[in-house]
Amino acid sequence: MLRSDIKKLLPYAVAGLLLTSLAVLLAVDFFSYGHTAKEDSEGYKLKVAGSEVTLELACTPWERQRGLKHRNWLPEDHGMLFIFPEDNYLSFWMKDTYIPISIAFVSEGGTITQIESMEPLTLSSHVSKERVRYALEMSAGWFERHDVKVGDRIELPHVVASN
Repeated sequence: MLRSDIKKLLPYAVAGLLLTSLAVLLAVDFFSYGHTAKEDSEGYKLKVAGSEVTLELACTPWERQRGLKHRNWLPEDHGMLFIFPEDNYLSFWMKDTYIPISIAFVSEGGTITQIESMEPLTLSSHVSKERVRYALEMSAGWFERHDVKVGDRIELPHVVASN
């Protein structure tokens, strides 16, 4: 092929590469959403110290990394439960998270061990003081407004309780 022919085909090759990349990203996004277990179209309905909440589950590494990033709002009684495969010291930050959040670190048995407030768009780390299995993110101040304290329990989803 001549150099001039290659120059003519270059825009088509770049466009093909971009379309292929977009298709791969969409496929990853589609399949990761498919792996998020939900009891109904809104999420899991659970109780946190007696208050009913609707939770999305973040079970896979990709879902846990994405979390509540890039969202502009979170309904009052909605949140996200981060599920980890084993107890560990967990660390969260608010990079690319636009809404203020309160986080509760939760033991394997469902006991809240720590509650913290997290400011949006910061890189400050919020680390669990002990090894835990779960982290529950709700709108800022939700735990206080519902009188939820350290030592209270959350009902775990049946997909978690059965593992």
